[in-house]
Amino acid sequence: MPTTAAAACVLALTVPARRALAAPQPGTARSPTVVVADFDLVDLAPEGERYDVEQDKARARLISREVRRLVANSGAFTLLDRGRTDEAPPLDFRSCPACIWDWAKARGAAFVIVGAVEKESRLILWAQMSLLDVARQSVMSESSLSIRDDTDEMWKAAASALTRQILSAIPHRSAVSRHLRDSVDDVAQSSRLKIYL
Repeated sequence: MPTTAAAACVLALTVPARRALAAPQPGTARSPTVVVADFDLVDLAPEGERYDVEQDKARARLISREVRRLVANSGAFTLLDRGRTDEAPPLDFRSCPACIWDWAKARGAAFVIVGAVEKESRLILWAQMSLLDVARQSVMSESSLSIRDDTDEMWKAAASALTRQILSAIPHRSAVSRHLRDSVDDVAQSSRLKIYL
């Protein structure tokens, strides 16, 4: 894939969905409920060699907000968003899966989206996101990608790509995918980024 210094690259590596979500039953007004946990930030550099720490924290909040916005706009779910109560689980999914199940269940969510960004350097970052079924305590779908430019625009583009791939597991995925594809294209065009899916 050709790249230039002016064209940053997001490379998405998608894990296929394991099972499609159940379609809403006839007569039900609401889509399945979901909470989107704050993205975790994992800095792989030694503690004394970390940089842009506050900026990274701000971008972790940025990607969390962007994923919530895209999920809410997709129509695939009813997003539970009552402020910090529905945004900040006690621990992250990798360190305590049971904590996430209990937190999402207490929120009244049928599904939960969790994600993380691992940072090796200013030029090498990895982002991943998972859609989890709360009742079954199982992973519905997963997506991961590499980020090759540490900017707000690139983090937002990563949010769009991850969300598009995760929501492709739902039955009415064509309309949702088209909506999210347009969002990805808008981000790419406005920021001159090239997105690889």
